[in-house]
Amino acid sequence: MATAAFDNGFLVVMVRYVITCPDGSLFYQRRVPKGLEGHHGGKRLLRQSLGTKSIAKAAPKARELAAQHDALWKMLRNPEAARLGVSTQEVRAGARAVLESLGVQPGGIATHPWYDDSVDDYLAARYGDAYLEVRHDPRASWADIEQLLTPIDKEAVQQFRTKRGEKRYYLTDALSLYLGDHIRGEEKKFRQDTQRSIQRVIDTVGDLPLDKYDREQARKVVEALGGRGNKTGTVRRQLRTINAVFNHGIREFDLKTSNPFRELKIKGEGEDEEARKPFTIPELSLIQHKCYSEDDDIRHIVAMQSDLGCRAGEVIGLQLDDVFLDAPVPHVWFRADTKVGRTLKTATSERKVPLVGAALWAAKRAVERAKRHRQRNGWLFPRYASAGEVRATSAETQSTSGSGPSRASIRPHTASGTRCETDCVKYALPKKSRMMLAGGEARPSGKAMAKDVA
Repeated sequence: MATAAFDNGFLVVMVRYVITCPDGSLFYQRRVPKGLEGHHGGKRLLRQSLGTKSIAKAAPKARELAAQHDALWKMLRNPEAARLGVSTQEVRAGARAVLESLGVQPGGIATHPWYDDSVDDYLAARYGDAYLEVRHDPRASWADIEQLLTPIDKEAVQQFRTKRGEKRYYLTDALSLYLGDHIRGEEKKFRQDTQRSIQRVIDTVGDLPLDKYDREQARKVVEALGGRGNKTGTVRRQLRTINAVFNHGIREFDLKTSNPFRELKIKGEGEDEEARKPFTIPELSLIQHKCYSEDDDIRHIVAMQSDLGCRAGEVIGLQLDDVFLDAPVPHVWFRADTKVGRTLKTATSERKVPLVGAALWAAKRAVERAKRHRQRNGWLFPRYASAGEVRATSAETQSTSGSGPSRASIRPHTASGTRCETDCVKYALPKKSRMMLAGGEARPSGKAMAKDVA
């Protein structure tokens, strides 16, 4: 059962489950799986008008109906699997299909589900004596009935009990709004990190309306985050993201509820933190000499980090226009450019930093390499940067792997070890002092900040 949406004689595009009537109107038509006919009043074939003669308008409606029935039939075939594995979108779609099969609409009543015979009969047929016993127990509550239901049936009854015109805003709705409104919402890594944090909530307590979450569920999320082997610092970062999504949703949806994740305590927070040890002078010297001998892009990144004291992402995100080798004081300009996916950690991170020592050598070699290979995209390190994405993690991983320069008979470090306040390779001076010799200024925070050298 399908209708052609496009046919030029060579290529035909068909739309599934759509049929055309003699008068040109389009209908959704689909066969009910064997054994499930009883859930559709004994019907073997489902047929519903799509309310249009335009295949372009009919196609998305047919897809939505098909998704609803797929979710419903998945649950009916294997209720336990549905209880454990049906996604949020499938749950909502399946719930709509349940109500449709019963001939009722969301918001049918706003009190108890058994006030409607069709819903009552459906639940009695699905759950038998267990449902009827609770249903007729005067001491039972809706929560007692909920415990019997699969996620789709629970959602269907909740939709049925919701007042007409009343909209419920779920956590996934808040997530979509948050990413849509955030200045970094289009960045791949930011989206993935945010979605991952919210998925932890959904995996632990479910995707619920924002006003249905409570403090006990929030504590369960914290416990689940810590139980995944994450350090308390990681748990805190994920909680900040969860809080941001909740706060944005509550504010923008104008909900009269509080954020249950606000000011949550993390047991033992900070106790598992490991101090990052800075590289010693001999270690930095060894790393830089390995960079000179290998002389490739990853070594150029490491060498620039070693004498600039900056983040790996800042070096990798440099473009040719950010490197000023011919200036009176050669320098690089760390600045954000959200159009190409390059960001800075904070607004005050924008700065111009003099190029000295290994950093100056690496910048010259990187520019020469880029020009020699005729890099037209403007990136200084195109292997790790492209429009819309700066892959700092990949470069950091390789810089500290077996192929990197920092594994040459030295103790383990992270790439950020070059950022620690320590004696520098040259002059045996603190990094702040060394930057001041090059024409820079030291920030009160202790991190070197160059003055305008352009």
